[in-house]
Parts: sequence; C-alpha cells; structure tokens
Amino acid sequence: MAVNDRKASFIDVAVRSQELRQGHGISIRALAQKSGLSANALSMIERGKTSPSVSILYKLADALETPITTFFSPSAERRQVVFMKLSEHTHVPLLRGIWEGLGGEHFIGRVEPFIITLETGADSGHQSMLHSGHEFVFLLARTTGVSG
Repeated sequence: MAVNDRKASFIDVAVRSQELRQGHGISIRALAQKSGLSANALSMIERGKTSPSVSILYKLADALETPITTFFSPSAERRQVVFMKLSEHTHVPLLRGIWEGLGGEHFIGRVEPFIITLETGADSGHQSMLHSGHEFVFLLARTTGVSG
C-alpha cells in the first residue's frame, strides 16, 4: 500500500508546532537557535508550506524538551494499558512519508511506539537524527543496491 493510499484522519503538524512553541513562550527565532534550524524553515513548517522530516521533528521535540508524540496529540489521556483499533491511530503526513502513532501518545510509561512509513527512496531528512531513548527498527523492504 502506498503512503498516500491510506485513509485516516490527519493531525495538522503546522498548527501543533505553533501551539507547542507558543505554549513554551518562545519566538520562532529562539526556537531556531535552540533547535539548530533556521527561522525560515520553522516559519514554513508553522504556515503549512512544508512538511517536517523525521529528523526535524526530533530536533524540535528536543529543543522544546517534550516527547515527539506531543506534536501529534494535544491533550491525550494517559493510561497504563493502551488498546487502539487501526482506525484510531494518529496519522501525520511527513516529507515523503507518514507517521503513525501506536498509542505512545496515550501511554503513561516512557515508551513511545510509532511506525514511520517512507516512500521508496526517502530518508529521515538531511539533518542527523539525535534523540534520547531506544529505537527498534523493523525494515519491511529495501531497494536493491542499498547496503545495510
């Protein structure tokens, strides 16, 4: 199934990014300085002119000292056990891909499970992706010629 074929309700990352920044009481320039991104790039994200890459979302989450899942759920109820039907998953369009929450935005614990589906030839972005915690990578397919 192609990334664009999924039918789901999407979270507006542009609006959510602006809400988070304003909620922390900082300007675009201050967030740019903390995140290492340009003020112009942040402005374009907040105006919905571009979709952030995975690495950019991690940089923003780190600069705002908030979990990455905060971008995808404004006020999710947190629980010890999370059960979600596929139709209830949060979906967020990314640059050449889609982020799908697996309940981490509702979980009390420190685990934030999600799936990122990228189009063929896509990657996590030009920026290095640094974050605290652990990663579990489950690769379903790869193109020929890619070493791993």
